[in-house]
Amino acid sequence: MIGAIFALDCALLFFKKDAKYVERFGKVLLFESLYFLLLFPAALNHLVGSIISSSAFLNFYTGVSCLFQAALIFPPLFILSRKLRKPQDFPPILKWAGISAVLYVFGFWVRHGLLWVYALLPLETQPAGFVDIIGSVNSLLTLLVAAIVTLAAVLTFRQKKNLNSMLAVIAIILVESYFVIYALISVWSPIYHDFLPLTDFWMITLPLLGIEIYLISKKTK
Repeated sequence: MIGAIFALDCALLFFKKDAKYVERFGKVLLFESLYFLLLFPAALNHLVGSIISSSAFLNFYTGVSCLFQAALIFPPLFILSRKLRKPQDFPPILKWAGISAVLYVFGFWVRHGLLWVYALLPLETQPAGFVDIIGSVNSLLTLLVAAIVTLAAVLTFRQKKNLNSMLAVIAIILVESYFVIYALISVWSPIYHDFLPLTDFWMITLPLLGIEIYLISKKTK
C-alpha cells in the first residue's frame, strides 16, 4: 500500500515533468522489493511446517515458490532502488534495471508455474480436456518464454546500446497474455476460477506500456 502511494505520487510528478519522479520511483521499487523480502518468513513457515505438521494450510511447493520469488526478485529490485538515489549515475541504473526486469519475470514464472503444480493439477480429477491442456501449457510456458525474450532484449540492449523495441513489446505482450488466457480459461474451468484471486491480474494493463515503448522507439528512429 505504501509503495502504491509512492507510485501515485511518482506518476503525478512524471506528468508534471518534475525530475523528482526518478527519486520517488526509487521508493516505489524499495517497497516493492520489501514486499518480496517478506516472503522469506512465509517460505520458511511452509517449508518447515509441511515437514513437522499435517496441516492442509501448509504446502512444501508453496514454500519453494515463496523462497524462489524472494531470492530472485528482492535483491535486484532493492539494489536498483538504491541506485536511483543518484539518477545522474546512468550506467549502473540501466544495468540493474535490466537484471531486475529479467529476474522479475522469471520470479513470476516460478510463482504461477508452481501454482499449477501444487494447486491446479492435483484438483483435476477428470481426464484433461482441451481447456485444461491450454491452461497447463499457459502455466508452464507463457511466462517462461516471456522471461527468455526479456533476457534477449536486455542482452541486445547491452551489446548495441539501443533497446530492441520489438523484443520488449513481445515480452510485455507475453506476460499480459498469461493473465488474459488464465482469465478466459477460468470462465470454463471451476478449478482455475477458484484460484483467480491469486493471480496478478493487474498485469493485464501491460499493453499500455508496450504501446508506449513502441511509440517512443518510432519517434527516436
